[in-house]
Amino acid sequence: QFFVERLKLVLISIGSSYLSVLVGSRYPDLVCSFVLSGCGVYDGTEIHEASAILVHLSRGGAEVQMFAPDVSQMHVIDHGKGQPVENESRNVLSESARIARGSITDLAKLNVSNHDAVIFPGGFAHVDKKNKVVTTPAFMCETKLHLIFDGIGAMVRDVLKLSGK
Repeated sequence: QFFVERLKLVLISIGSSYLSVLVGSRYPDLVCSFVLSGCGVYDGTEIHEASAILVHLSRGGAEVQMFAPDVSQMHVIDHGKGQPVENESRNVLSESARIARGSITDLAKLNVSNHDAVIFPGGFAHVDKKNKVVTTPAFMCETKLHLIFDGIGAMVRDVLKLSGK
């Protein structure tokens, strides 16, 4: 609700069926906050989706500022085995810095009045039963990567267009 009241556009992830015909537009004045939740499909942000969104935002000319909460992960998953790791703790901000290449800010410092849009890339970490937030990529495991990439491109183009800049 905090974001909804203060941003022109809030987008919580995408699905691979998202379609658009808008192509080739550039939005150099758009400032987009990009909120990560760690690094890894099972216990953080899905890396392929985050990378694809960043590529398309760059192509659209948007300025991107990355954020993540400075909290401990709820759980840690060994992605090679697909199983939880016992007695291990990781910080969401530190793990998100892997995707952000170190250029990331604590989500608590986000000033929404300075941003035109916010994007939350998916991953299982974005299945939040308490707040009833589910992003479709958490359930897209069987979708071919090129279809996801094309859908993300269409989504980003429309986000840039809908920002009104």
